[in-house]
Amino acid sequence: MFGSNGSFAIMPSSFDGKEVEYFATLEAKDRSREEWSQLFFSVTTLNDLKSTAGRVIVIGDAAHAIPPTGGQGAAMAFEDAETLSYVLGRIRDICLIRPNGDHRSLVNEMLHKWQRHRQGRIVKVMDFTSMQVLHHLPDVVCV
Repeated sequence: MFGSNGSFAIMPSSFDGKEVEYFATLEAKDRSREEWSQLFFSVTTLNDLKSTAGRVIVIGDAAHAIPPTGGQGAAMAFEDAETLSYVLGRIRDICLIRPNGDHRSLVNEMLHKWQRHRQGRIVKVMDFTSMQVLHHLPDVVCV
């Protein structure tokens, strides 16, 4: 259905027609670029990248979404995965050398160090991305 202010649609989303989805579009007033204070809004980063028990670790955009202007989102996800795999490998090696110990404190300490390292790196990348955005805005906005 089309109206003066937008459209609304209901349509099948599976081949057999048993699942149906809907969506709507709305008209919005055009705005000039000078009204934009920044091109993208940053997403709040998590304070803790691991669960309290340490059984779940969040990486990539789930942990720190980076605006696409810097082109660093996928790179940071790969860095997260690579550095985390290194830390988990070191934990495994230590646990194999000392198989009879309680390794919880070791795991927590090493994951905490990894988290601090990653969060520091993400702050640097976000700062760089923000600077890139500022350099691409019209002079009117860069006050």
